[in-house]
Amino acid sequence: MEIRDAKEKDIEKINEIYNKAIKNLTVTFETDPLSLWEQTKWSKWSEKKCYKYKVDNSVYLDSKCRNKGIGKKLLEKLISKSQKR
Repeated sequence: MEIRDAKEKDIEKINEIYNKAIKNLTVTFETDPLSLWEQTKWSKWSEKKCYKYKVDNSVYLDSKCRNKGIGKKLLEKLISKSQKR
């Protein structure tokens, strides 16, 4: 399995996975699906300077990828990358 940074070509699938989570799970604070445009406009968690080095992260998986250890591997990679910055 290749783990890489998301690319622009991935946005439609990312949006599809996230919107399914909004509709079917209780893990987001969203109540309505995001349009593709809204998804591309995600920005900093907070504009306040005290949050400059803070992040909020979540890992969402397509339903057919769950319970296979993929989420754990993605989160480990995310943590590893963040420690290098």
